[in-house]
Amino acid sequence: MKKMICILLVLILLVLPGCVKPSEDAYKRPAYFYYPRNDILLDGKDGVITYELREAAHIASRKELLKYYFEGPDSSALYSPFPEESSVLECTFFGNTLYVSLSHHFDELTGMPFTIATTCIAMTLFASTNYTVIEFEILGEDGQILRSFTLARDQVLVEDTHIALPGE
Repeated sequence: MKKMICILLVLILLVLPGCVKPSEDAYKRPAYFYYPRNDILLDGKDGVITYELREAAHIASRKELLKYYFEGPDSSALYSPFPEESSVLECTFFGNTLYVSLSHHFDELTGMPFTIATTCIAMTLFASTNYTVIEFEILGEDGQILRSFTLARDQVLVEDTHIALPGE
């Protein structure tokens, strides 16, 4: 019995380090990639969106960062909210504003999926840049603007602490 307990403890000790998220110190250039959780609970304690920490030392540009980001999360607890074949067509900046042109695939998103996807992109970019405003354009296959919207760092609400009372 003691032998079995010892073996079990050794196995637990071998598995535990893989369960712990590496700290930011473990990366040369950490990047926070925000994705929605698979297990969204209505109690709101954990939130809808969380981040996955990744190494970004090999990434040379914001466009490349987003390309890497659109490959999806490594964790099975998260999912990619983007349509397949989504891509960043252009990523430029002027002053404190980052201009991002997205492929026509993003036009498939509406309502809550659109809100979650754009918030995830914005949070990822805000976490890795000093920009305070991001202007997005969704371009059609012909290059025409299908949709455009702007998100400012102070407008992105990540956590809603409102508790609805009966009768509200």
